[in-house]
Amino acid sequence: MGTDNLFQKRKAKLKFERKRASKYGIERILIVCEGEKTEPYYLTELYQSLGLTNTDVPVFGSEYGSDPGSILDYALERYQRDQGIDWVYCVFDKDSHTTYDETIGRAKNAKLAAGTNLVLIKSVPCFEYWVLLHFRETTKPYGKEKRSPCENLINDLKIVFPDYSKGMRNLHASIGEKTDFAISNAKKTMKEATKSDTDNPTTEMHLLVEHLRKLAKD
Repeated sequence: MGTDNLFQKRKAKLKFERKRASKYGIERILIVCEGEKTEPYYLTELYQSLGLTNTDVPVFGSEYGSDPGSILDYALERYQRDQGIDWVYCVFDKDSHTTYDETIGRAKNAKLAAGTNLVLIKSVPCFEYWVLLHFRETTKPYGKEKRSPCENLINDLKIVFPDYSKGMRNLHASIGEKTDFAISNAKKTMKEATKSDTDNPTTEMHLLVEHLRKLAKD
């Protein structure tokens, strides 16, 4: 997949200003995650730490399926049940998923009400790359060897973060003070990936984190 397809949405800055007033009087965000525990725990801890008590930010884990296609299907199903949602975020990994590219294509053709935003937050090879960027900037690609690309990345992560484990609670409490560093690293590595015409490794988690931070400031 070439740069135009991979990064055309990444190059354009997301506009987080409200396009319409929610009937609930607050900005409503739906986040659907691939991970059963790690990502939902992290994101829930994040928005709680930001004090987003007056903002509706439900986070759903992967009890309905863990592949990108299932994430998108469930997010759209939830949206159809409640079209007062302003932002629909789908958080998933590339790793070894066979539905990854197909899901990106389907998302582009999804029909949502005017003013509602559907945003895919993709990590390559997986969410743990975002965690690793809290400790160091790296553009080392991850492939499938004896283990999956994500398992290989987690091995590197444990060198700088020995306490990390899948599904750990209080992940945000452990790395939250390094969030600015991670955001900066995510942006730098995205630029490097664009130059090299690759998505390995990259993450868009910083877009969602910055959005939640903006809500907290507003």
